[in-house]
Amino acid sequence: MERFKNKSVVVTGGGWGIGGAPPIALPKEGPRLLVVDINEARAEETVQLITRSSGVARTLAVDVSNADDVAGMFETAASLFGGVDVFFSNAAIIDEGAPCADISNELWSRIIAGSSDTIRLPLGSGVAGYVAATGLALNLLDAY
Repeated sequence: MERFKNKSVVVTGGGWGIGGAPPIALPKEGPRLLVVDINEARAEETVQLITRSSGVARTLAVDVSNADDVAGMFETAASLFGGVDVFFSNAAIIDEGAPCADISNELWSRIIAGSSDTIRLPLGSGVAGYVAATGLALNLLDAY
C-alpha cells in the first residue's frame, strides 16, 4: 500500500523514541521524509534505516523551540520536496536520564515550558504556510 506515495512528510523529534517510529514505518507507504531532530546524529541514524529499506529521506538538525530554525525547516522541506503534505510534530524537550518520578520540579517546569514551544512554533507560525491544502498536521508530545 502506498497511501503516502510522493507525499512529503516532515517529522520533528524523528531521531529516536516515539518520534523515530513514524519515519521508520512509513517508507513502505512511499513518502519523501524529512527527519528533523535537534540531534543530527540521531536523525541520520533514522535516515540510514529508511534508505536501507529503499525509502527516500533527508535529515535536518533543528531546534523547534527556535523560531528561525522552524522557518528554515519549512523552507528546507519546500526546497527539497516542493512543500509539506504531512507534518508530524513530535519534538519535545526531555531529560533522557531520569524517569518522571525522579525529575525535580524546576527541571519539570523547564521541560514543560520548552516542550510547549516545540509545539506552538511549528504549528502556529510555519505549518499553515507550507502544508498543502489537503495536508495533515499531527501533534504528539514525546515526554515521558
